[in-house]
Amino acid sequence: MQEQIRITEETAAAIVQEALPPDAPAQEELNLYPFDAETLEIRINLFPEAVEPVWATHFLRKPSFDEEDSRERASPFITEDAGKVEGHAAQTFELENAAANAALYDKIIKSVQGGYVLSGRESSDEPIPVDAELKKLIPVRHKSTAISGLYRSSFESEMDATPTAFILGASREWVIQQEIGGGRRADGTVKPPDFVIRHTMTEPTEEQHRKFRRQAVSAKQVVLRGGVVREERRANLRVIADMYDALVQRVEGAMVGGEAVNASDRQHLRAISAVFKNGVVTRLFQSLEADLGN
Repeated sequence: MQEQIRITEETAAAIVQEALPPDAPAQEELNLYPFDAETLEIRINLFPEAVEPVWATHFLRKPSFDEEDSRERASPFITEDAGKVEGHAAQTFELENAAANAALYDKIIKSVQGGYVLSGRESSDEPIPVDAELKKLIPVRHKSTAISGLYRSSFESEMDATPTAFILGASREWVIQQEIGGGRRADGTVKPPDFVIRHTMTEPTEEQHRKFRRQAVSAKQVVLRGGVVREERRANLRVIADMYDALVQRVEGAMVGGEAVNASDRQHLRAISAVFKNGVVTRLFQSLEADLGN
């Protein structure tokens, strides 16, 4: 029997507005997140501006590392000069990922259920297999929202203990807490996350610091017409995933193969999404920089 996991996505554009059922579990009762789930369900609201939501569930298989890496390489974070605002230099920021999300969607989509009706046919509650023709009909923004739902997480950090002195020759541990799902309901109330995962990381060495700074992100600058500078930044998922594997000590709140994650098991580590590893490692290094007041 295939293991499935259901995740709901909310975006700034309010494409998705999920409401938990009255008997939703409290945070402390949440199940372990299955990193190796073969099928993931993403439910989106097709008409967010309507009075009543129209839900469509997208059934997707777990993407491979190479597929996530291809998506990352095709999703530049773009900064561009925007002249001056009140006498100060200004920039615009944009994550250009809709096309990359849609390309990944077309590779891993299995079926859709609810919300969609094929022209000339009656509606059905049964899942509809997504073939090549149907892929052409599903809007890119729906595909992009569904893929965003796979990775919707927030990351917060804390040191494993309150220090009183910096112990030379010893390495501190940091806990990066990842929350999946949750957010704000349509009525304005806040719902708890669907999953809470705690990644305990050892503090990186100076060599690992240098590698992260030099290799974790690639940047390319282009001078456009009028001298406008455009910079494209992309994460190097292979470097970041290897960094995660080297630094992680414990993972709580998740499982692989039906058992708690063993951070010493390479098979378990390979099951963790590289996009999740990116979120953990990036937050760790941000916290280290902030810890030194930089």
